[in-house]
Amino acid sequence: MPLRTKSRVLFILKHRDTAFLGEEYSNTLSSGLLNSATLVSEMLHDLKTPTKLVQVIDNNGIDREVTQFRPTHVIIEALWVVPDKFDVLTRLHPNVKWIVRNHSNIPFLSNEGIAVEWLIKYIRRPNVFIAMNTEEARNEFIEIICQHHTMRARDAKKHVIYFPNYYKMTTRDIPHKIANDVLDISCYGAIRPLKNHLKQAVAAISYARRKHKKMNFHINATRLEGHGAPILKNIRALFENQNDIKLIEHSWVEHEKFLDLMAQMGLSMQVSYSETFNIVSADAVSVGTPVVVSSEISWVPSMFHADPNDTESIIKGIDRALFWNNFITRRINKAYLTSYNNEAKEHILEAVNFYD
Repeated sequence: MPLRTKSRVLFILKHRDTAFLGEEYSNTLSSGLLNSATLVSEMLHDLKTPTKLVQVIDNNGIDREVTQFRPTHVIIEALWVVPDKFDVLTRLHPNVKWIVRNHSNIPFLSNEGIAVEWLIKYIRRPNVFIAMNTEEARNEFIEIICQHHTMRARDAKKHVIYFPNYYKMTTRDIPHKIANDVLDISCYGAIRPLKNHLKQAVAAISYARRKHKKMNFHINATRLEGHGAPILKNIRALFENQNDIKLIEHSWVEHEKFLDLMAQMGLSMQVSYSETFNIVSADAVSVGTPVVVSSEISWVPSMFHADPNDTESIIKGIDRALFWNNFITRRINKAYLTSYNNEAKEHILEAVNFYD
């Protein structure tokens, strides 16, 4: 679907405290949210659509950016704009279509105390839509909107749209680590309960013991969210006094450096309880690192899915992913991601063309 030349899309993120990243990244938004928005913005730019991605300190910075760029569509990334703010913004910019983009399924949203309330309130404002990055979440919120607004499903579908992730695979020639007798398994990403780090660590250790392998288990230890501190403490305790089994903690790094790091891994694990797209797995596939994930990451082939509640299932998933670690597997994973991208692109183009 070609884009009309009049489309101008502005992505707005809230500036977040990045002190934990270190001085080098003190003025950046190095996060999955930034990466997600950047990848979509770049895809639209490649299609000759004027786009801009900005960060603002708070709600009061939005008007300035919209006035300067004069967009047709504004994508608010995540839930941080107070619903009442749209009463002001829609009066100041009556021709702009506002899309508040949610990046989580309901299990994760349940930890955000304002999520359901704000999402319901958003669509009471003219020209304000809510967007989900999975069909599952979209269908659930269509039901929620119908219940709260006594609205028919066909009308609710106009207010709750599907706006998926998009991932452009790297074309850089990233060198891979030469295989040796030490297995490097990663479980990267912010440490929070639904990411299931501890269970995956137990499974990785069990796999290494059964195969009589040395193993390094890699995590990000500088990003703790939603009561993640006890999880990190338990992971560290798990690896104490483990001969030939080591825990390696990494700081958060910007995306290009993370791709280099991922290429050094023998396996990427993301057997989470709740996910939508999961950029970490896409990064792994992009650089040719095998993956084992939960069925929540539906674009990954089902042969590399494991049950997040079953250690044996995860161990078998590791075994399959490593057994099939060859050119054929890398090609299959990339083909699945490419297929997802092609479909996602059509939905994104629909979102910034139809909703006007």
